[in-house]
Amino acid sequence: MRVADTFAGSFDALLHFGGAMPRHFADDAAGAWRANVDGAALAVEACRRNGAYLIYASTSGVYERRGAGSVAETAPLAPGSTYAESKRLAEQACLSLGKGVAVLRLFTVYGPQQRDDMLVGYLVAQARARRPIVVRTPSSGRDFVHADDVAAACIAVLQRRPSTTILNIGSGECTEVRSVVQAVLERVGHDVPVEWCKDTPGDRIWADTALARRLLGWSAAIPLAKGLDNVVAEAR
Repeated sequence: MRVADTFAGSFDALLHFGGAMPRHFADDAAGAWRANVDGAALAVEACRRNGAYLIYASTSGVYERRGAGSVAETAPLAPGSTYAESKRLAEQACLSLGKGVAVLRLFTVYGPQQRDDMLVGYLVAQARARRPIVVRTPSSGRDFVHADDVAAACIAVLQRRPSTTILNIGSGECTEVRSVVQAVLERVGHDVPVEWCKDTPGDRIWADTALARRLLGWSAAIPLAKGLDNVVAEAR
């Protein structure tokens, strides 16, 4: 993402989903930072050169994490990690393009073949291998959105191409982590030991998607139960 040739050639739209994930910051924080921040700057320059529309995949992690409730795009920002801060700065770089950019703040995305350093991917991999599961924050709540719904949101953006905007992409519902663990175990059907860590009351936030509905005519269509059925079936 830090090489200009990544964005060589001509195009009329760029979906910038590449970059470093939280695990990369543990291995090489400086390199991961550059991948996200410098990579976004290169994407902006390429779009400016081509007169292209830009969709940038950000994270709900940029929001202030306090208490419980839905968060709109105007909610206060307070990134809680170096990864989230890099995404906030990358957002700023993308918005500097002026008109013709949509920043998508993705909530907890899940789907088939997800890596095992992400919650649902981890749960499915551990359960299928009959390995113990450790749950550090069972009482926290997350807004789980299926990857297919994220793809549908991107298609809607490309079709409508709203002017410069920031959009929450989530299900609009909050589900406790403990419930997701139990749902995955029921679907996999294996008796797997679970270590429920004693945690303090966690964040319970979910996406206010009213703006995405108004500008795109989009809302998440895949209920969590059906999405987990899909994930577990694909893993077999």
